[in-house]
Amino acid sequence: IKCGRCYAACEDTSHQAISINDERVFEVINEECVACNLCVDVCPVENCITMEQMKPGELDTRTGKLFWMNTLIGLLIQTTQEPV
Repeated sequence: IKCGRCYAACEDTSHQAISINDERVFEVINEECVACNLCVDVCPVENCITMEQMKPGELDTRTGKLFWMNTLIGLLIQTTQEPV
């Protein structure tokens, strides 16, 4: 739904781990994410954002990029619904 609550919640804290582009597409900055789960908590769409543990070097099938663990927990935020 592109409401931006996840972005606003993360931006207002000290993390700033979600970026937004001109088309209102949100992307996690893995290097900054501390897996606080705040984005999941504020999302109005149930199960839209999930946390999935990934191993270093594992392929992120959504982006086609390799995941490198830059956070202590090594979690990836994944949106499961198509933008509206």
